[in-house]
Amino acid sequence: MITKNQIKRSINQLLCLILGKDKADASAHFAYDPLKRVEFCLELVEQQMDLAEKQDDSGLYAACRRQFTSLESLEKLAQLAKEVEW
Repeated sequence: MITKNQIKRSINQLLCLILGKDKADASAHFAYDPLKRVEFCLELVEQQMDLAEKQDDSGLYAACRRQFTSLESLEKLAQLAKEVEW
């Protein structure tokens, strides 16, 4: 049987892979709540996308867009994990 702690660990691990160490570390204070952590990271990436757009940096914008899309998927999994009765 899968435990709630295994789900939290899995979501946190995937988040680190999606974002890289620096961005993941910026959200470490939400490690206890994966959904809040993913939502916080979505905001960070969205801010970086806005900055990339203003700087006309299409490479950075594309990378941020990929991260954002992956985080949206992870957000759905985190929402599901929160809804499940353990």
